[in-house]
Amino acid sequence: LIDNFGERIEGRDAVVEATRQLLSMDPDLNLRIDTIAEHAGDMLLRGHASASIPELAGPAMWRAALEKGLIICWQSFGPDQQAHLIDMLRGWAHKK
Repeated sequence: LIDNFGERIEGRDAVVEATRQLLSMDPDLNLRIDTIAEHAGDMLLRGHASASIPELAGPAMWRAALEKGLIICWQSFGPDQQAHLIDMLRGWAHKK
């Protein structure tokens, strides 16, 4: 899992937990995919994230790297003013 600032969470269990944390932080988070393109084995997605937390909302692009039909990497790209997602997740985990 890579945010738009290049921060990472690695490992299946850590990414699953981060996803759970993200959905706990903002249960209204929704990714709308408008276009999908394939390039060099990666899926490139363009759309919009809607969320109750303003820093998570806005236009975005995502890259999903696939291997044997499974996502092995999910990377988000958004405007520079969007939050550091990984830092938000780490901070939220410490507040719990």
